[in-house]
Amino acid sequence: MRAALATILLLQAVALSAPSSAVAAAQIVGDTVRGRELASKWCETCHVLDGSSGTDAAPSLRSISAKGSKSPGFLRSFLAQPHAPMPPLQLSNQNIEDIVAYFADLSRDKKPR
Repeated sequence: MRAALATILLLQAVALSAPSSAVAAAQIVGDTVRGRELASKWCETCHVLDGSSGTDAAPSLRSISAKGSKSPGFLRSFLAQPHAPMPPLQLSNQNIEDIVAYFADLSRDKKPR
């Protein structure tokens, strides 16, 4: 009886740990070069990519990346959900991670590009 209980507990432990392993394996890594290309394609119509200027309605991407409140999680959520005044972007999870990586690169690099 003890062996059966130990086996059941072991199987439950394995089952409970499997989802976290699957999530860790499914994490997507962003590519800054690809993120810059995507930002150029999707964002430059309204946003200045590398300059420090922009408008209140469409600030530069560099100024957005410089705001500490724009965390990677915030950017992921913002890019994943359509909202006005931005057009509905149809970005894949990989596209979003690439753009987030580009924003992180912009926030580290303070000089104009």
